[in-house]
Amino acid sequence: MQPLNIKLYDLARAKLHLNDNDAMDFVSSIHELQDHRFENLVTKEYLDQKLFGITEKINKIDLNSIDRTNNFGISLFEKMSQIDSNSIERTNKLETSLIEKLSQIDSNSIDRTNKLETSLIEKLSQIDSNSIDRTNKLETKLSEKINKLENSISEFKADNLKWMFIFWVGQMSVTIAVVMIFIKR
Repeated sequence: MQPLNIKLYDLARAKLHLNDNDAMDFVSSIHELQDHRFENLVTKEYLDQKLFGITEKINKIDLNSIDRTNNFGISLFEKMSQIDSNSIERTNKLETSLIEKLSQIDSNSIDRTNKLETSLIEKLSQIDSNSIDRTNKLETKLSEKINKLENSISEFKADNLKWMFIFWVGQMSVTIAVVMIFIKR
C-alpha cells in the first residue's frame, strides 16, 4: 500500500469506526475513483473536434436552408408567373366575353329602340288622325251650337222687341188716358 492509502486506511478506522475489511474496501474504492477520475474528463482536442463537427453540421444545415430557400423562391416565382399568366388569360377571356355581351346588348337595344320608335310614330299618327277627326267633329258641333244659339238670340231679340213694343204701346195708352182724365177735369 502506498503511504496515502495507509493514511486513508487509518482515518477510516479511527474516525469512521470501520473494521479492517470495511476500511480496506473504502480505501480501494477511493483509489479506483481516483484512477478513473481523468477517464471521463473532456480534453481540449475532444472539444475542438466536437465543435468542428457541430460547425460543419451548422454550415451544412445553413447551406441546405439556403438551397431550400432558393428552391422555394424559384418555385414561388414559377407559381406566381403561372398564376399571373392564368389571370391574364382569364382576364382576356372575361374581356372578350364582356365585349360580346355588350355588343349583343347594344344590338338588342338598337332593335328595341327602332321597334319602339316605329310603334311610337304609328301611335302618334293614329292619335293625330283621331285628334283631327275629333277636332272636326267638335268644330261641326260647335258651329251647330253657335248657329242654334244665334238663332235663339235673334228669336229672343225679336220676341223681346215685340213685348217691348206692346209694353210701350200699353204704357203710352195708359199715360194718354191719365193725361186725358186730368185735362177733362
